[in-house]
Amino acid sequence: LTIEESIKIGLANSSLIKISESNLRSSDAKITEATSKMFPKLSLSAGYTYMNLNDPKEIGLGPVGMKVMNPFSLYGMQLSIQQLLFTGFQISSSRSAAENSYEAMNFEHQKNINNKALEIYSAFWNFFKAQKQYELTQEYLTSLKDNLKQTKDFLDNGLVTMNDYLKIKVQVSNAEVSLID
Repeated sequence: LTIEESIKIGLANSSLIKISESNLRSSDAKITEATSKMFPKLSLSAGYTYMNLNDPKEIGLGPVGMKVMNPFSLYGMQLSIQQLLFTGFQISSSRSAAENSYEAMNFEHQKNINNKALEIYSAFWNFFKAQKQYELTQEYLTSLKDNLKQTKDFLDNGLVTMNDYLKIKVQVSNAEVSLID
């Protein structure tokens, strides 16, 4: 696993980055919403009424009535277009605020990506360093054990003192402890 692959996998699986991307998409949608307020609004409505009057044959209010044929159908349709002409720069200001918010969210998103990449980078190299330190400690321990065996042979032949042998034995024990850590 390389550092580039680690960063790619880490960024793809980071919940902080996913939340940041979601906030960025939300901010982009607010720009679209603010822009849509600048366009005219078009509305269309239609209606149909069917009445079957058995009795009476007139409808109306007061003394004046209107004769109707039985059955009675009524159709209606309405089309309207509305365009705000001047709102005190409220629409353009809200769009500008939405764009500034998007830009701020984008910088925040980039900051989150960079911070997460730095975390992954540091963790990768700390792991690499620990792995190499473990290997070096194993080599050192092997070397000390060989030295301990050689010193034991020298001790048996009277060439070194017991103190020298015990010093090396303590170094072996310390190396074993550091290997566990």
